[in-house]
Amino acid sequence: MGNSWSYVPGDHYKSADQIVSLLVKIVSRGGNLLMNIGPGPDGDWDPVAYERLQQIGNWMKINGEGIYNTTPVTPYSEGNTFYTKLKNANTIYAFVLADKGSVTLPAKANFHLKIDNKVKKISLLGVNKKLKWAQYGDSINIIIPKNLQTNSGLSHTAAFKIQY
Repeated sequence: MGNSWSYVPGDHYKSADQIVSLLVKIVSRGGNLLMNIGPGPDGDWDPVAYERLQQIGNWMKINGEGIYNTTPVTPYSEGNTFYTKLKNANTIYAFVLADKGSVTLPAKANFHLKIDNKVKKISLLGVNKKLKWAQYGDSINIIIPKNLQTNSGLSHTAAFKIQY
């Protein structure tokens, strides 16, 4: 979580954004993330480590279904978007990484995925609003309502759930 594998006075801890982004990138390529938290001189973790774990846990409560029990999906990523697929199900997750803390979504999201079937439903994890979308061959276009673009309440990374 910091820059070393053991106690270093004044070590700099990665932000929750950096850790979540790293997790999404690794899982989208079929990997697993092993995160070390070095104890302090008294054997306890730095309070910052507890804070980061809480932030990551809160994010996982909403988005964990796109991380656990998933496999990689070609093309793995497009720009700032990373893909996973739920094992033994017709569900793909498109993770749009945030730049700083809160998620800002574009007016339109466009994903290029080779899906043999017609898309049945698209939702944004953690948001209970219907999205308008259209599928054109390997391209999926989603229109993001203006109020969700900057005020979704999501942090670190947004995940679109694409069911087909």
